[in-house]
Amino acid sequence: MDVMNKTLKKALLFGFSGALLSGLGLFNKSVEAAAPANNIGYSVQSIQSDKQVKESLKQSYFDMQLDAKAEETISVKIFNSSDKALKIRNAVYTASTNDNGQLEYTKKLEKKDIDKSMKYPLASLTKMDSGSVVTVPAKGSKIVKATITMPKDSFDGVLLGSWYFEKVDDSAKASSNKKGISISNAYSYAIGIKILEKKTVEPNMNLLSVKAGMRNYRKGVFPVFQNDTAVIIPKLTIKSQIMKKGSSTVLQETTLKNLSMAPNSNFKFPMLYDKGQLESGDYTLKAVATSGKNTWNFNKNFTITNDDASKYNKEAIADPKKPMNPLWYVALGLGLAILFVLIFFLIKRYVDKKKADK
Repeated sequence: MDVMNKTLKKALLFGFSGALLSGLGLFNKSVEAAAPANNIGYSVQSIQSDKQVKESLKQSYFDMQLDAKAEETISVKIFNSSDKALKIRNAVYTASTNDNGQLEYTKKLEKKDIDKSMKYPLASLTKMDSGSVVTVPAKGSKIVKATITMPKDSFDGVLLGSWYFEKVDDSAKASSNKKGISISNAYSYAIGIKILEKKTVEPNMNLLSVKAGMRNYRKGVFPVFQNDTAVIIPKLTIKSQIMKKGSSTVLQETTLKNLSMAPNSNFKFPMLYDKGQLESGDYTLKAVATSGKNTWNFNKNFTITNDDASKYNKEAIADPKKPMNPLWYVALGLGLAILFVLIFFLIKRYVDKKKADK
């Protein structure tokens, strides 16, 4: 049986919150980590860079303006408030957009997850000078460093990501139950990193594809929306409708608000069919996306095949079965009536024959 890893505890501490500055998604929640006692056992604090932009001098995330080819070393101080030495895993991650249409700072992107429009993933520009795992002494602290090397070619827009920290608990062994599910604890922090080189750019969105699929055992149609620009698209609303190709009758409609798309990223917009079944056929998807003064309109034809409809309807949990066609009830009734008449005729014939033999 496949083993599923489930994180029970995460203390995600970002160097930013939901307040946007200049539409670039800068956040204003500070990271105060001056070694307070906590049940996590450790905390982190950014050491501000000389390249920090003036508007964010009082913030605890890294908000820097760097030139092409520049190298900048950034530092974070890790505090250990526990009575034993701790191992802390750290890495720089590139920001992405998760399945819920929100900024994601705590996920390591595989090559397949990186949008084709992204030329410079922040993670690939960063070297972890202190290594990927560091040991912090009991009741002590340790400064870790990372060096960011900017691309040779200058660019407009922003690079966005985070410096992610997670405690390595060697003493706690993952436990498995009879169902093969392993359970582990993870205590993590993330400090935001935003780099601007030249100037900001205007956002743009595309509709890449529309396909039927599954998410968490729930069937639906998933249009893939892309932000192909190096800027956050904040406070985004997407309204999406599905109709039969050539028809104006709306069969399915989903509206999601307060979404945020990371620079040069994409995500699958969920249009879930919880109250109905997927049916094969040719369809048209129409969508409108709005963010501030920007509006994008999309129109794309797509097909749901017989195989896909059958597969996803069968695999979906709590799936409402398609109601039987009324004609089937008529046919069933006629069939039973004919069967009854036939049985009656055979019995009568048998009885009549017995009487004749006497």
